[in-house]
Amino acid sequence: WLAPVLERPEDRTGVVVFLHSGTGKNSLFKFLSENVIGSNYTREIIGLQPLLEKHNTVLMGRKFLVINEARDTGNTFSANFLKFLSCVSISVR
Repeated sequence: WLAPVLERPEDRTGVVVFLHSGTGKNSLFKFLSENVIGSNYTREIIGLQPLLEKHNTVLMGRKFLVINEARDTGNTFSANFLKFLSCVSISVR
């Protein structure tokens, strides 16, 4: 899942890695940001909302994104998750 990010940075990989609390996701993000991908190409956000806003710059120039506290309930989760998937799977060319 990581190789395409580095080999074909102009494409979205269509890959989402879900890590729960206590799995070391922030440590992994920090390592990848500082040592592999570069801090200019990474971003950390809280919740899905910043990603789903009509005019957002969250993904602009980013190769790796960490979404902390990505929680919603009921119908809100379903609607937001579908919007989120469209952000992941559309190719940027």
